[in-house]
Amino acid sequence: MQQHRKKNDDDEISLSNYQEARFVCKGAVFTINFQPDQLKLKYIQPVERGLTLSKPLVGNQSIEFQQIIGTQSMEQQRRGGGAATFELKKVDPSKQYALIIHYYVKKSGGLWKRRSLCLHSQSQLMASHLAILINKRRDEYLLRHNQSRPKRLLVFVNPYGGRKKARPVYTSVVAPLFELAGIHCDVTYTKHQNHARNHVENEDLSSYDGIVAVGGDGIASEIVNGILYKTQRDNDIALDVTSEQLCDGFHYRKPPIRIGIIPAGSTNALVYTMQGCDDAETAAIHIVVGDGHPLDVCSIHQHDGKLLKYSFAMTSYGFYGNLLRESEQMRRLGPVRYDLAGVKTFLQLHSHEAEISYLPSYQPHDVATDNSRCRYPCRVCLHGDHNKQHHVTAAASDEDDLKRSVGSSGNDITSGYVTSTVASSSASSSLSSSSDLRPGWKVERGKFTVVSSSLMSCACRKSPIGLSPSAHLADGNTDLILVKRCSKLDFFRYLTTHIGNGDRFNFSFVDVKRVQAIKYKSLASDTTTSTPSSTSVESIRESEVESNTSPRGSSCWNTDGEFIENPDICLWVHRGLIDMFARGVEP
Repeated sequence: MQQHRKKNDDDEISLSNYQEARFVCKGAVFTINFQPDQLKLKYIQPVERGLTLSKPLVGNQSIEFQQIIGTQSMEQQRRGGGAATFELKKVDPSKQYALIIHYYVKKSGGLWKRRSLCLHSQSQLMASHLAILINKRRDEYLLRHNQSRPKRLLVFVNPYGGRKKARPVYTSVVAPLFELAGIHCDVTYTKHQNHARNHVENEDLSSYDGIVAVGGDGIASEIVNGILYKTQRDNDIALDVTSEQLCDGFHYRKPPIRIGIIPAGSTNALVYTMQGCDDAETAAIHIVVGDGHPLDVCSIHQHDGKLLKYSFAMTSYGFYGNLLRESEQMRRLGPVRYDLAGVKTFLQLHSHEAEISYLPSYQPHDVATDNSRCRYPCRVCLHGDHNKQHHVTAAASDEDDLKRSVGSSGNDITSGYVTSTVASSSASSSLSSSSDLRPGWKVERGKFTVVSSSLMSCACRKSPIGLSPSAHLADGNTDLILVKRCSKLDFFRYLTTHIGNGDRFNFSFVDVKRVQAIKYKSLASDTTTSTPSSTSVESIRESEVESNTSPRGSSCWNTDGEFIENPDICLWVHRGLIDMFARGVEP
């Protein structure tokens, strides 16, 4: 006991004069001083000429405690010596030890990058103890500001997905950062589809602060589905629901663990949408510092209530479903298969007859004209209780709104589309499936080239503002995008708006609505309507469209890159059902 006390006393004595200890950094001499929220390097003087070739630092320097990833103390590497984490060159031979402070800086384009500040000292004890003290002061700062950082993570690396770069991304970028931050990782390299999902769903995760996937949207979907299935099972919550619940709304339990994604796939839409870029180092730093942001998830069910899967991004029928099916047949070609499949799907463009019921958002919103973006800190995403779902099934009380929705006869004469509103429980409708819906639901019937649910903007490198630019990460809604039957020329014009900043909703055949729930029922038959005899431009387009109307079941749902073959589904949004290691896109 006396020896232990003496050792602690010696440590305190050695640190008692740390404010006078001098360190050399980038051609200048500094002393270290701790401020309440930052580490300050006080400039003393430049070093002697000839000892450094780089441009010397001038003036006081500072690093915010929240920026600090970790610190190291190490012996200076000498010529002919063993390997070291960082090579220290062109320094005074008398400076034998180094204190290295690793921190992050924010760059343009949403990038966060690691930087390292190397302070040279003649005292090994001073360097090593200051490394400990800096980490301690950082942790005290985080505690005062109610910020926590992960200490243990379960990591899945998908070495086969996308461009097969997940393994090198993890070993060269992610693992070193986690090690510097003092994070213990249990790493699994996935060997087959659903490897990560099965592990998450069946193993005890109570000792982990988070689950990290290194890969694309596919492995992210596996983990999201696995943890949600596990959470409901562990809490005796039924995955399947009743037909009444599909009309009125229902809840699932939120998992008690956060999920992080390191982008190493083909598209990386989830990461790109959450941080504004698909940079692996940026994503890793967000995990290191413990950033958190809720994420909406939708549950997809058969019409009888059986759960099919959970989705966090896009669920789409028609063109994007057919594209996925074609691309799977070209998987051996790698990422280029998506471009080739897109061309083939476009040349075989189809429309599908369907009845679409939807429950509008509890906050009426004109998505088509909304120029706002989900940006940190987003008041829409962070407002309200994310453990509760704001399902609204009350009938429309505004008579004018009802007239606008239905029109005098409920028919859109110019387009041939039928829209109706379920105004009361006793109301009758010419649309057969509307009879089992609650007040507030609306129904639309027609032929559609694309029917998409976009829970978030779904931005990526190829589409920087995404399918629905104003969609939010956690507002409890999804954007229902209806691309009505159109010619190949019109559809090509629509697709090209996704490449840049074009207005993807400024077309007469495109409609978008912010909704809480969607019910899709296929009405297609094996026959097509007759071609109009008129020779006008519109008639030629109409003739082309009618010839491409496909029979029932010829498409499938593309939900986060996976198939759902059954066309008849119901989709419900659950607000903030998952917590992610993310901050949101910074302005």
